[in-house]
Amino acid sequence: MSTNVKFGLHAIQSLCDIENGENVVILEIQESLASQINQTTEPNELPINGLENQISLAIQSETHRYFDLQGKRLVLNKPLDRDVRILS
Repeated sequence: MSTNVKFGLHAIQSLCDIENGENVVILEIQESLASQINQTTEPNELPINGLENQISLAIQSETHRYFDLQGKRLVLNKPLDRDVRILS
């Protein structure tokens, strides 16, 4: 059984635009199996538009403990497991 975890990111509207016109991006990612950190988000890249030299992305929540930014992609830096005691 796989579990998807959703994270929301907010964009400052005056700095960049999200492709669908919203001001929130929802990303899904499967929970890690053991020490797995190679799973990708869906969508794979943040759907934002703007010139690269005018966009500055940063993780401004507790999410930074699990993710790093690589361009417009979020990549795991440690396993994502909501079931710490391995009950499932």
